[in-house]
Amino acid sequence: TFLLLFLLSPLVTSCPDNECLLERQKEQEEDQRSFDCRSCKALDVDSCPEEGYDCAENLKMTSKVLNADDDCVCSWMKCADSKATLLVEGKPVDKIHCINQTWMTSRTWNGAVVDAAVCALKCGATCVSLPNQGFETDNRLSNFAALPADDEHKCGWGTCEKAAYVSNVGSTPVILQTPTPVEFTCNAASSWSKKAAPNMGDRYTRIQCIKNSCQDSTPSYETQPSVCGIKYTCYEPQLTNTNEPTFNNALTCKRPNALRYKNNINQSPVVPVCSLGQWTDGETSLNTGDLLLCIDCPDFDVAPSSKADPVNTGTELKCPAPYKLKIKVDLFKLCPSNPSNPLYTTCWKSSAVITFDVVSVVCDEEFQWDTKGSIIDNFVSLKDAVKNGLKWKALCTN
Repeated sequence: TFLLLFLLSPLVTSCPDNECLLERQKEQEEDQRSFDCRSCKALDVDSCPEEGYDCAENLKMTSKVLNADDDCVCSWMKCADSKATLLVEGKPVDKIHCINQTWMTSRTWNGAVVDAAVCALKCGATCVSLPNQGFETDNRLSNFAALPADDEHKCGWGTCEKAAYVSNVGSTPVILQTPTPVEFTCNAASSWSKKAAPNMGDRYTRIQCIKNSCQDSTPSYETQPSVCGIKYTCYEPQLTNTNEPTFNNALTCKRPNALRYKNNINQSPVVPVCSLGQWTDGETSLNTGDLLLCIDCPDFDVAPSSKADPVNTGTELKCPAPYKLKIKVDLFKLCPSNPSNPLYTTCWKSSAVITFDVVSVVCDEEFQWDTKGSIIDNFVSLKDAVKNGLKWKALCTN
């Protein structure tokens, strides 16, 4: 056996030196080529073209290394989304290839070296306009004007200066009013969304601009000297938001039914709301020239002998513990004004300022102070006494 192996070994290993060297070099070169076209480094992400393409962050590239049995043994790379285009220096290419550890635009050295690339979707043709789905004919609304692409907006954009009235197909329209102007952008799928919030839930098929803002057209506040500070306390209505999709704001007071017109303060209370930038009281439109105010019960005097100041809770007067609320009523007005009247001297010499125990002093629905469960001398209530010209003061005492 040993003799047989000894005789065969020259047949296995025998090879002219030059031929063996060339064979080894050929194998090494082949291995190196295979390695070099499979070992390209990761690409940098190229900048998006100034216009015409939407380079969304979720557009990825995919790469593949083929087996030696395939036609090509080199890596290649293209966009994962079949609808996307691979761009190199702003120019579209089908795919890029790894050659000698270098990404190239072609399988041969005739192509250009690729340092960075980006996947992008070509902008939709309808970005220059907006689908007219569900538009309303309303003089409070104006059509949304789509603007062409620029450096900041790759596919198209537009703004509503005051606020926007938007919706998707079949959805309830909503108002967008912050930040102003309200800006919209279009993507490669021709979908419009509010800038800085391009989520799928924010794709709009209908955008209309609201001509006026509720804040800019709010009816004005002004006091009425004939009653403010005398019959009522007057203050400015508050501008509040509502949850209604078509109402931006409402004007409210601290208490229900307190909002009135300055020039007709006894008129039935108004409840103004702003719908699509237009204020209305339910029947007629309002503007900045319509003067409104809120009314409340008038200020009250505190008796000097009061041991603490009564607190106005907005609906009634209360004393801090442990004191009880009482009122002092000046009855001198009931004394005869003519000194010749036999009752004149007796009335004025007697104590005409009387303190009454009260259950409570409340601000009633007519925004006047009144007592509950008390009779003020010959009057059924505090309000009745005040209507007859009597003056009163509140005090907190034991």
